[in-house]
Amino acid sequence: ASVSALTLFTAKADVVRLFRAAQIDVQWTVTAPDVSLNFCDDLEPCARDVAPGALGRAVLNPRVGRGRVAWIYHERIFRLGAANEVAVAGVLGRVMAHEMAHLLGLTHSTSGLMGAEWSDHELGLASCGLLAFSAEESAWLSTHAAPVALVTGSEYR
Repeated sequence: ASVSALTLFTAKADVVRLFRAAQIDVQWTVTAPDVSLNFCDDLEPCARDVAPGALGRAVLNPRVGRGRVAWIYHERIFRLGAANEVAVAGVLGRVMAHEMAHLLGLTHSTSGLMGAEWSDHELGLASCGLLAFSAEESAWLSTHAAPVALVTGSEYR
């Protein structure tokens, strides 16, 4: 499965809006990115040793708790969307924002956008564009992350 241009555009716009609320300006670029979000099919090496329900994975440097590369398992997101009859673009944007926040140093919370696993209710909120960073997460990001994040993806299909 591939990500359509419209779905990707909508998801990227959601990422920009979510981070703007945390006072971080996300700019999409192909040169000199701070972080890279990459799409990964289930059969590719980037999907090996990943929990079956995982929708994404950020690769972090354990010494600093930050990273530069995250994988988005788009086929799983599409299957989840179809099985739960939810809008894929909203979920995709939230997964991208979740993994990007990990790359910037934000850890999992007990619920919400940064929850390790989303409930059916949270999945519904994500698909409608209503699942966002909590006030505490936004404050952490605005304090600990750079005010501008340059983001790229190696495979926009």
